[in-house]
Amino acid sequence: MALTLEKIKPLHPEFAPSIDPAWERIGLTPSGHQLFVERTKMVRAIPDIDPKTKERRHRLHPTTAEPLYAMNRPEHYTRTRTFYLHSEGNGNIVKIDWKAATDEELAAVAREKGIREMLPELSGTLYDMNMTPVEFTQALQMIARAMKGKDPMIAEEPTPAEEPIPPRPDAETSDQLPDSTANGKTDITPDQGTFQPDPDVVYPRWRGGAGWELSDGTMLKGKGRKTEAYERETELATY
Repeated sequence: MALTLEKIKPLHPEFAPSIDPAWERIGLTPSGHQLFVERTKMVRAIPDIDPKTKERRHRLHPTTAEPLYAMNRPEHYTRTRTFYLHSEGNGNIVKIDWKAATDEELAAVAREKGIREMLPELSGTLYDMNMTPVEFTQALQMIARAMKGKDPMIAEEPTPAEEPIPPRPDAETSDQLPDSTANGKTDITPDQGTFQPDPDVVYPRWRGGAGWELSDGTMLKGKGRKTEAYERETELATY
């Protein structure tokens, strides 16, 4: 029986006899189906509200005037239905409701279509270049990171601010320290024989503001790169 039913060809009758003359043709769907609009006069029950009391009316008992049940009133309206006809293949023609797609749905459809059209060319290019999709993605990420500093439309990610190291209670302020930006190292005054470097600290150590401390106890004022050069000189002099 099942094999017999599979041999039966689908039956698709013409739509013309099923079309009501009262239906309005309004265009086509993106897939090419004819759209119709059907307007039907309908009646529905809505609560019966007293305009004076703004409360719903009730049916009252004829003797005791006790409210028995809430009352409704009829409302006439026109139901509008947009649809297209579809053949189920067994001789039946049904109405398929349709509504216009939103901007988000249209953008999603356009994206899927673009991806389908792009895949063959992109796959062929990757094959010719002997690259895997993972390698191609990594290359794109590297290009994007390189363009961040050049393209003004690409904002750089903010770097988290480092927590400053609080200065020692006996440390001098940056305003009282010599300037390391001057020529030579004549403005640096080291502590003579009283300072012991902390083995767990990386020198030069920041001491607040523009102040830095070297491994021999020297306190100076300037930029970090300048103080690193002085620290290397101090280490060479120590050894």
